[in-house]
Formats: sequence, structure tokens, C-alpha cells
Amino acid sequence: MRARDFIAYNKSKLKHSAIIIATLQKFADIRTDLSRTTRQYNANISDSDKWVKYVQRSFKLSVTTTKHWDFIQELRKCIATDASYIYLYSCLQKGKEIELPSADVIRERISSQYEDFPHSIIDEYLSNDINRSFAETLDAKDYTEREEIEIFNTAYVLFDEIRQDLLTPRHAAHRYKEFHCNNPSIKDEILRLLSFYIKHYDYDFSEEQRAKLDAISNSLGR
Repeated sequence: MRARDFIAYNKSKLKHSAIIIATLQKFADIRTDLSRTTRQYNANISDSDKWVKYVQRSFKLSVTTTKHWDFIQELRKCIATDASYIYLYSCLQKGKEIELPSADVIRERISSQYEDFPHSIIDEYLSNDINRSFAETLDAKDYTEREEIEIFNTAYVLFDEIRQDLLTPRHAAHRYKEFHCNNPSIKDEILRLLSFYIKHYDYDFSEEQRAKLDAISNSLGR
């Protein structure tokens, strides 16, 4: 399960969810770089004193050193099933033997989780069959490149939000029902692309989650 989804589904059980979310955002762009991940971890998270200063400086929040152990345990739990954070997870394991994949493998994992966004060039979205097929349908229409990028970027954002709201499918469906766009044609394209993501996404979902996603897909289709 993605770390973002795990946190969303278990937020009420986590004492440090806000700090964990903010921390993972800090690490998100360096997930494919073992050296930078290790340096960031050692500089800011590895011990309690560094962590307190890091939280105060980066997030303007106050914590005590006694909370550090709880934070580390919760952070480990949140990323344990998200292979895209394997480098950070290896830091938390403090020397325990973990087979680390290459940066390309992690990059592919991030792409398969539909987390590699936003982009400013349309070609950067053409890494999977769904996006390539959809882009071909846009070629026959009179969209500018800026509009095509808007379609993909927005569909990715909506899909990311919907996955995190899956515990309550009705609320998740409101993400697209309440979505507004000044251009009706662009809006239709965004929702059409979103429907493909919802229908075909199969990364690490339980049967229950898949059923909820299917219900949203059927609703969107109507």
C-alpha cells in the first residue's frame, strides 16, 4: 500500500500523522537517490535532538525529544508497504540487511503508483499504455500543449485524492462531482481520463478497496 493511502486510512490511530505527512513530502523528490535520502535522514531524523530542531525549523511545530521514538515507529509503519520509500525504510532499519533496488526500479514503482506528477512536458506522461492511448485521442482534437498538460496534471491530482478517500466512497466521489473547470470540454477530458485511471489501476489494492474503486468508476461512468 502507498504510504499516502496508509496514512489516510489510519490517521485517527497515528499520533504524528501531520509531521509524517510533511516529512514524506520532504523525501518524495529524493526517493530515487540513496545518498541524498541517507544524508537527509542523518541530518534531520536520526536522533531525537536533530528531529526536534528539524520539526521546529521546517514545520513550525513544537515537539519534545521523548516523542522521537514514537515518531520513528509510526514512520516505519507508514512506509513499510510502500516500496518507493525503500531507501528511507533502510535508514530506519539501522543497518539491518535489506536488498536495495536500483534508482530505475524505484522510479518505475513511483510511475506505476501514478505519483510522478505534475509534469510540464506531455511526453513525460507517456510511460504507460493508458496515457499513451489517451494522448492519441487528444491529438485528433484542437488542444494546445498547455491544455493537454492541464488535463493530465488535474486527472492525476483527482485520482490521488480519490484513493486517499476510499474508506468513504461517497466522499471520494465528491472529488470529481464537485470539480470545477472553466472550459467544459477540458473538464470532460479530465473526467474521461480519470475514469480510465479508476477502472484500470490495480497497484497493491485489497479486494475491498478494489470494490470501492469500482463503485466510484461506475458512478463516474453514469
